[in-house]
Order: sequence, then C-alpha cells, then structure tokens
Amino acid sequence: MVVIALALKHQLLETDASSVVITAGVLSMLLSQPVARLLEKHLMPSIVGHHTPPPAPTELVEQQAQAMENHVIICGFGRVGQIIYRLMKQAGYPVIAIDNDATRVQEAISGGESIVYGSATSRDILKVVGIERARMLAVSFNHVQDAMTIITEARALNPPIIILCRTGDDTHLDELLRAGATEVIPETLESAMMLVAHALTLSGEPLAKVLRRLQETRDNRYGLLHGFYHGAYSDPDAEFTRALQKLHAVTITENSRASGCALDTSKLS
Repeated sequence: MVVIALALKHQLLETDASSVVITAGVLSMLLSQPVARLLEKHLMPSIVGHHTPPPAPTELVEQQAQAMENHVIICGFGRVGQIIYRLMKQAGYPVIAIDNDATRVQEAISGGESIVYGSATSRDILKVVGIERARMLAVSFNHVQDAMTIITEARALNPPIIILCRTGDDTHLDELLRAGATEVIPETLESAMMLVAHALTLSGEPLAKVLRRLQETRDNRYGLLHGFYHGAYSDPDAEFTRALQKLHAVTITENSRASGCALDTSKLS
C-alpha cells in the first residue's frame, strides 16, 4: 500500500489502475492467512516429510508386556538405554523399554523391539509394561526430577523391585537413594573408575583386586573421589562444583600452631 501511495503521489500510476491494484492487495491480505493454513496442512507435509504421529502401544507389545514376568524395564531408549536393552536381551533377560520420542519408538517397533510410547513418569505407562511383575527397572537418562518421580512410582507399585538410576555425577546420589533407588550410577565417576580399572589391569594388577578396589569405592559412596582441586576455569556457581569438597594445600611448618594437632582440632578440616 505504501508503494501504491508513492506511485500515485509521483503520478506513476493512474487512479483507475490504482483502484484495481488496491483491491487486489486487500484481497491478498484477507486471503493470505487462510491460504497459508491450507498450505501448511496439505502441501508442507509433502515437502518436509509427514510428521510421525505418536504411536499407541501395539497389541503385540501389550501382549508381550502382559506375559512378561521377572523382566527388565528400561526407561528411556536413547544411546544408553539401547545399550542396556541390547546387553540385557543378549544375556537372556526379558526386557521392555519406554520412550517418549515417537519416531524412535516407531523405528524400534518396526525393528521388532519391545517398546512402548509414553512417559516413564506416568503410573499408567508403568503398568502397561508390567511394573508390578518386573524384577528390575533402569532409568537410563540423566534427569533428576523425572528419575525421582519414576523411582517413587515404581517403588509404590512394586516394593521389592531393583531400581538402577543413571545420573551425571554424585550431586543427587543420596537424594535418589532416599527416594528408593537401589543403585545410583554417576557416569562421570564411573567413567573415571573404568579408566582406572583399565590402567591398573594393564599395569599388572590382578583383576579380582582391581574389582574389589572399585567396589570398595562404590560402597563408600565414592568418598575417595569427592575432593576436587578447583582451577581458574572452574565455575563456582555450577551445581556440580558446589557439591564437591574443595581441596586446597596448606603448608604446616614445624613452628606452626597446628603442628602436631589432629585435623578435627586444628580448624583445618
């Protein structure tokens, strides 16, 4: 419209012609949104691909779940979840997964996997996969609040069930254990421990001794790994950093008042 007004002002467009152009412009403005909606509904799917609707649990998967006993439930079917699923299945355990990614679920179902679409935080979904009869549940994703909900629901529906929970570090370890997790696996610490296990084994340490050392560390709630030397690039406000004991070296000379004192009396601890 601004362009038409300028054209009339500078006599580049006749009045009769401008009326036609203005009418066409108004009609195009009125029709633009309805046409855009029609294009989005009917044409765009053929251009960008059809959106996969959330699949409902298939009858086959539901029947499999109803027939399962002492099975393993995997919450989350991402990279970690799929690894757990495959290895447990390879070991001969009946296993079923839950995931809220519609495309992934559809692909997995097409591949013959036992998986249900939905949120593992839902009590109804947990019942669909037979939580009351399951022997173990594994939370494979790192989301503390969702994990807390899943643990609480699973423990209420099946008190003796074994619940494994993945987490990024040990910041929420005690909280998750109190909620009912049987074991909490902090991936940062476990990754470090696996590297140590390889290093010790390659250095000639007996495997049994290495495994015993790692288990002692786990039994001690990773206490040996809690201390952390902060560096110039450590984020003091990060939750992970705040949760760690800050290590700082202090030199105690022979004439120091703290010399010969226990840590709990020297005010250094």
